[in-house]
Amino acid sequence: MNRFQETQSLPAVLFPSAYLQETNLKKILSFFGPLTIFQPWHMDRRILLSESKALEPVQVVNPPVDLKPMEGFRRVLSNFKSWIGANPDQGYNAFLSARGGIDQDSEDSTWEIRKAVRRGIEKSAEPKPSPVLKWHLALHLAQEIEDERQEADALLRGLREKDSPLKGVVEEGGGENLFYDLPAFGKEPVMEENQLEQVYEAWFSLFGGFLKEQTLLVTMNQQVMDHVSGIWHEYVTGDGHADEMSVAFRAPDLSHLSLEDLLSAKAQAFGRPFMGEVRKAIMAFSENPIGSVTVLKQHANEIEKAFPEGLRDGSLMITANYLKPGVPRKKRGLLRRFSGKTIILVSEEATS
Repeated sequence: MNRFQETQSLPAVLFPSAYLQETNLKKILSFFGPLTIFQPWHMDRRILLSESKALEPVQVVNPPVDLKPMEGFRRVLSNFKSWIGANPDQGYNAFLSARGGIDQDSEDSTWEIRKAVRRGIEKSAEPKPSPVLKWHLALHLAQEIEDERQEADALLRGLREKDSPLKGVVEEGGGENLFYDLPAFGKEPVMEENQLEQVYEAWFSLFGGFLKEQTLLVTMNQQVMDHVSGIWHEYVTGDGHADEMSVAFRAPDLSHLSLEDLLSAKAQAFGRPFMGEVRKAIMAFSENPIGSVTVLKQHANEIEKAFPEGLRDGSLMITANYLKPGVPRKKRGLLRRFSGKTIILVSEEATS
């Protein structure tokens, strides 16, 4: 057992992103970990935070081999991106049913329209495209959108850290950083609701077999958190029990530290007795959600102080919503996958 699997361990799964920049990974690892990241086949995003085998806070997992898409997937993905650019109002099914942009010479084009007109016999039914291809296309495209959002946030973060270009030029008091009050791009919706649900369907279809009932789904996507929690609040939890299923607290942002220093700081913090209670409460969400929320609320003001002083670089807001077992009347076929899970948002605390 390495040092990351000891008492500070809070295993979690990144949802639904397949890749995060190192700074964002360290934000999650400032409190959670080890972290499992599910990546569709052919994404090939290497995640390496440390050369040391003793430090293994992130594990990348692909779908089962029987859910691997056909040969030539990269070509299909390239065709799809070109096609969707020319047909923004169309979706995956329309692309898979279209002949344009698809390599008709491929022996593995199982979605290819087949004509069988013999002696007046009507055109035979077209075989349905394999859903595996659709799921992979959805996750690859979603990750490209996520990459753009992360790059925009990183650029904004860098601009915030620089002095205003007007400092020393304008009158005193007028040289504040122009970008200081701008919200992170991650707080703005980047997908339509139906697009989000296609991503959820693809993610659970490819990786649902790896999940356990007590799995913690961690995201840095505000839109995902709001969407899933909003549906549960409206159709399952209701106003009367919303507070019993949700809790928020601050934790230090350790993303500026080396991985070794980050893990050392966590080890010190989780070595405190009350942090052991915090850890147990988070791990027990699926068994006793109300009790877990109660414990976390009791210690909410202490958690950030448990970490060594002088190491933090701002604060993170951690919001956990337990999705009370139940099947929403809305889109129950898809959202049943969330039932009984805990979804957690890790976000940079807004600066007043």
